[in-house]
Amino acid sequence: MDIEAVLDYLSASSEFKDLPVGCYGISMGGAIGIIAAAHFPKIKAVVSDSAYGDFGKAVARALRMAYHIPRFPLGQIVVWFAQLRLGCSAKSISPKCLVGRVSPRPVLIIHGTADKTVPWEDGQSIYDAAKDPKRLWLVPESEHVACFYRDRMSYTRTVLGFFENEFRRTP
Repeated sequence: MDIEAVLDYLSASSEFKDLPVGCYGISMGGAIGIIAAAHFPKIKAVVSDSAYGDFGKAVARALRMAYHIPRFPLGQIVVWFAQLRLGCSAKSISPKCLVGRVSPRPVLIIHGTADKTVPWEDGQSIYDAAKDPKRLWLVPESEHVACFYRDRMSYTRTVLGFFENEFRRTP
């Protein structure tokens, strides 16, 4: 709802209404950016860094890492309660299930290969589910949300270049 409010504000503003809108998010923010773009065509491009691919698996992984709770049955019970509390299915907040709806708008997926919180395979699964145009940048030896710190210049050039190129193509 926050993103919807921002989009409404931008659309109503004479200063911003004609500018292209992009979404950049890290970790949960990267997942939310993909989910939002799947629902709001006003978002013209998405950069997602270190996002989870599947909500249910991400919850189960977090529970296992933090509390040593097994995925089944306890982890699954937590996912069921989360779905009940949120009022939606796990698939409806899983980026890999929604990223295909973003096309033909471009998506850049960034993920560190040493990420133990959200394994790089999650980024790969989002990329695999995306339709063109899409791009995947796996950053060697980078941990969770640390891709920027591996090479600040390359990261900045890549993200800004992605938005500049895509917004140039936006009518």
